[in-house]
Amino acid sequence: MTLRPGIMICAFLLSSLGLKAQENSLLGPISLGQDRELVAKHLSEQNPDITKFVPESVGFPMARKAEEHWVLEGFERDHGTLDRMVLTFADGELVFVQVSGGVNAWTEQVSDTAYSEYRDFRFYKADGLVLKSSEDKAWILNEAGQHLNLFAWDHPLLQGETWPEYSKQVEVPDFLRMGARLNDLEPLLQDASQFIYKQELDGSDPNADLQLNCFGVEYGGFFRKAEARFGKGQLNAVWILTAKEEESRLRELLTRTYGAPLFISEDWEAYHNWQVFLRKDKPEILFLTETLGQFYKKEYFGQ
Repeated sequence: MTLRPGIMICAFLLSSLGLKAQENSLLGPISLGQDRELVAKHLSEQNPDITKFVPESVGFPMARKAEEHWVLEGFERDHGTLDRMVLTFADGELVFVQVSGGVNAWTEQVSDTAYSEYRDFRFYKADGLVLKSSEDKAWILNEAGQHLNLFAWDHPLLQGETWPEYSKQVEVPDFLRMGARLNDLEPLLQDASQFIYKQELDGSDPNADLQLNCFGVEYGGFFRKAEARFGKGQLNAVWILTAKEEESRLRELLTRTYGAPLFISEDWEAYHNWQVFLRKDKPEILFLTETLGQFYKKEYFGQ
């Protein structure tokens, strides 16, 4: 059963992103999927300044039971020095990297490498990097990070900020008022987001013709991308992108807010009169209007 065809922004850019520990890669021998011990061994050869941070509670989407963030100052590479970077470990495995400063010098060395563009981001598929040259920054993302669109997230420790307490609310936010008109909601979405990209849909979804991709929405304890879908100018569905590793935390928050699920299948759980869903095959939260929720209940879930 397919409920949502072709909606992830930049999927065509990111789908073949493959991380490689090759000679001309930004981080040399360090790559995603390595454990802390191996990464520490690689770093010992450079001996950069490292500050390690462990939050009081686990909230990074790709972490199930433990997360740790290493902030590095001055990492030497053959193209020069990377000024600052953060390595995020989830359950002992490197899952996210962001670099600030010294990235553009590396870019000059691979100027003939093909890339795709979205807004002011560059996506280098061969090297598994997302670059923002205007700010001299880079992100290295695994599949889950790509789904979460974490290239739009600036790691707070990399910015010299304290670790934020993201809102753990899982109710439908006021600025995502289901059934409201686009003209009324768009300014509210602008205020609640870091930035918004408006996308005309291809007609494959009979219920929606326009999508507002909202980056930087706080939901369920982290920074999110929200995909607000409008049909004839009216909001009828919202997808909040999540990670599989945080499924149990989100389920706990949803149950605490709405009570036990009304429906459970291998891929879905329904809450709040079939208007809020936890999707498990492709990690997301779905909000629907009451009318569309009852339609899904009958037509898609046979209840």
